[in-house]
Amino acid sequence: DPEALERLDHALTDRYRIEREIGSGGLAVVYLAEDVRHGRQVALKVLRPDVASALGAERFLREIRIAARLTHPNILPLFDSGRTDDPMVPLLFYTMPYVTGESLRDRLRREKQLPLDVALGIAREVGEALGHAHAQGVLHRDIKPGNVLFQAGHALVADFGIARAVSAAGGERLTETGLVMGTPAYMSPEQAAGDREIGKRSDIYALATVLYEMLAGEPPFHASTAQAMLARKLVEPAPNVAAARATVPRHVEAAITRGLERLPGNRFSTVEEFVAALRAPEGASEADRPALAVLPFSNLSADPENEYFSDGVTEEIINAVAQIRDLRVTARTSAFQFKGVDDDVRDIGRRLGVGVVLEGSVRKAGNRVRVTAQLIDVAGGFHLWSERFDRDLEDIFAVQDEIAAAIARRLESEVAPVAQEASRTTEGPDPAAYDAYLRGRYHRRQMFSGGDATERSLAGYREAIAIDPGFAPAHGALAELNVVRSIGFAVGPSRELMAEAKEASERALALDPNLAEAHLARALVAMYDEWDHVAAKAGIDRAIAINPSFVDAHFWAEFYYTYVERDAEQAVAANRRAAELDPLDLNILSRLTQVHIIFGRLDEAIERLEGILRMDPQHMVSYLELADAHARRGDADKALAAAERGLELSGGQSIAAFGMAIAVASAGAGDHDRARELLGELTARAEREYVSPFWLAAGHAALGEMDRGFEYLAQAVRDHDPNLLYITATPEEMAWKDDPRYEGVLRDIGLGHLIDSGRS
Repeated sequence: DPEALERLDHALTDRYRIEREIGSGGLAVVYLAEDVRHGRQVALKVLRPDVASALGAERFLREIRIAARLTHPNILPLFDSGRTDDPMVPLLFYTMPYVTGESLRDRLRREKQLPLDVALGIAREVGEALGHAHAQGVLHRDIKPGNVLFQAGHALVADFGIARAVSAAGGERLTETGLVMGTPAYMSPEQAAGDREIGKRSDIYALATVLYEMLAGEPPFHASTAQAMLARKLVEPAPNVAAARATVPRHVEAAITRGLERLPGNRFSTVEEFVAALRAPEGASEADRPALAVLPFSNLSADPENEYFSDGVTEEIINAVAQIRDLRVTARTSAFQFKGVDDDVRDIGRRLGVGVVLEGSVRKAGNRVRVTAQLIDVAGGFHLWSERFDRDLEDIFAVQDEIAAAIARRLESEVAPVAQEASRTTEGPDPAAYDAYLRGRYHRRQMFSGGDATERSLAGYREAIAIDPGFAPAHGALAELNVVRSIGFAVGPSRELMAEAKEASERALALDPNLAEAHLARALVAMYDEWDHVAAKAGIDRAIAINPSFVDAHFWAEFYYTYVERDAEQAVAANRRAAELDPLDLNILSRLTQVHIIFGRLDEAIERLEGILRMDPQHMVSYLELADAHARRGDADKALAAAERGLELSGGQSIAAFGMAIAVASAGAGDHDRARELLGELTARAEREYVSPFWLAAGHAALGEMDRGFEYLAQAVRDHDPNLLYITATPEEMAWKDDPRYEGVLRDIGLGHLIDSGRS
């Protein structure tokens, strides 16, 4: 109303000269004005005429003077307040410094979601302002993005005490006229319900709502009308902020959830407690870090056989981005579950529990390679960054580093920059050696699927080493493959395999002392072949220290705690750490069931195994564990059925391990003839090829033939059979421990400490 503005300007002319209107809404209209007495610009806020007429002016001015006593770096001070003598409509006003910077509302309109550290910094400064005011007995009652201003990079909270002054001066009369005290989207449930007495927990609720919006891009509650929104707050729990933005750390998610509790008593008692809860706890777990998944890059080469190359580039990029501090990276197995899957990337991100996803493609032609990569926000589905790299093959390592650095730059507001130690300490290998190495690694991933994958993997690694003897990862990969061949199901163990594994791992460490894979391979040789368990533990710990996201190191740490230390708690913790990093790897989930079996939690193990087999009815290893669980529970028929199904799926490759399971199950069912028949078959096979003497010993022990069993155990000790490590975890029915020769075997294989401590 130009006339009203003219009257206002005339009424205030000796104190303020109005320049222009700069905002309106809620209870007041805001003008830019000159403070005539002090020669400064101020924000002059004039209560709307209908508001002013409904209030008791004297009470309002008395209450607002209480707020004027607040002095804090993050509180916008109150300069002045008063009442005009306009005979038509007396107006109430107050003035604050004029801040030229934008408000939080302006910034959220522009950016929608703020970087994590920025949002937490704003919440901390607003919280400090609230804490100071609460200590003076002053509530804000209207914390919202429009009341948070920025000056010199810091947050300033405006309008402190105004809502209280309005309420105390007769706010109930405003409610009768349909005006709402506060802003519905940020108002606490008790404030929405019209409670006359609200406390500081109401301000905490509003601050938690503002932080939720800064992270998620919108407030937690939505409705078509203010009344409907307020009603939802009274009956519904607030949604989880991590559902809208998966990169929110768990401690922040938990703090916001508690701050948004419907009942005030369930919230933090002070705003200082809320702010403290937003800080990362000391020793925060990996799960508190933002998370990213690298999906398998598509092979766009003309030759489909180049798929090994695109898979290899993907794995190298996973390894590179895993070096970014404060970023969780989904491990290879879980990410590769989505190879060739045409699902929405947002759905994939949610299944993997990550906030951002990297996808791309690789095209290889001769000595040239093109890599495209794009980073996608899971919550919104929009691109954060994309780029194309055209390089010669020898530059492929540089491309992988460039992609990791680009991701770090794009996420630098939410995670720390790439660690200095992450930079490559050696030049890239010969391109032909790298190509052979990728082929070896591609086939290594398929070695339990049958066929000639194991031989092709060995050939690839050995070719890489022949071309470039200084390529440390190829030596490390060869060592790891030979260890797995020795103790796995596909190939029986042999001294030659372990000898080659030891030589390759030590060569890898000489070339690159910071190669986590080489430390792990050398540790496994120490644990399974040399029975030097101190060295084994040191090697596993070193591998984890070099690369905390190295899934295999956590996976094998569980074996160490299960068989060497017999520590169920530590074994479960190591397995769960591996599962956090690689949540869709059924082998990790299946191993946890084996831990449960060994430590007597049979029902839980069987339930979990049945769940795994519903997900993948072809998961061979789970049948071995299911057979073990049923046998220990005394259900020989089910044990036998599971063992025979597993042997069938293995194509006969795993006859030693499954043969033992079948023999144990048959003996338990009273079918000793079937058990002896199978043992005879294994014994005959051992004359043609290597069969683990430990499995033969276990079969005889299941039949109660202890002398024959210990003969094979003696042979296993001479052969350094790696499967001997599992002796302490075999079923009680084998009665090893009842024989005086048992202690000698344990001491021979470095497990005498279990005898001494009574844990054997």
